Amino acid sequence: PPADGAPGDLDPTFGNAGRLSLGEYGPVWSLEVDDDGGGFLAGGDYYCYWGDCSASSFAQPFSNAGVPDLEYTHADLSDLLILDAVRQPDGKLVGVGREVPGPSLTVFRLMPDGTRDPTFGADGVVRYTSNDSSHVATSVILEPDGRIVVAGARDGALLLLRLLGDGTRDPDFGNDGVVIRTEGVYVYDLQLARAPDGGYRVTTQTDTLMVGRCRIVALTADGAPDLSFGAG
Repeated sequence: PPADGAPGDLDPTFGNAGRLSLGEYGPVWSLEVDDDGGGFLAGGDYYCYWGDCSASSFAQPFSNAGVPDLEYTHADLSDLLILDAVRQPDGKLVGVGREVPGPSLTVFRLMPDGTRDPTFGADGVVRYTSNDSSHVATSVILEPDGRIVVAGARDGALLLLRLLGDGTRDPDFGNDGVVIRTEGVYVYDLQLARAPDGGYRVTTQTDTLMVGRCRIVALTADGAPDLSFGAG
């Protein structure tokens, strides 16, 4: 029989009885909701069979009613596993992840219609790699002035990258736009946030005697360790 909804019940006005499912595309790694209740999902998956690896990725806008925009088709990023994304005020989408196969940390930017932004990097993509190491980006935020800050890992060590609006590295951050910390991290647990003073906080996880421990690493706006936070 009819019954009044209670706090926490699924919202029947959204999607299919309160759910929006894109099951055929793989896991969702990123969700952003606009002020009007719409937003976008981004994510993907990768597969390896006898050493042959491939990836699938997607970015999907949806309305405040939970209806996907079926006319939106993002650029071919079949070699990329998207692990986080954020939308700029002008509607462009900035995403990060890793190439599959390949060792590169990857940042891309798409136009509002889903095509690659030719003003960013090389045909809309920036790749970072060094010393034949394995790189991955898992979190991205935007600065108020349009700079892009990315957190990830290089062979299990914490890595941060800051880019200018055109995709070039920011020389005022770390070593030519890159900060690499020696402590080990669990790659997929990295999350990045901007502090009120313009610095950064990165959540990571350590493993001490087979026990996982939560940790927050604090950096200043120029990428140096923030010695006023925690223990060093």
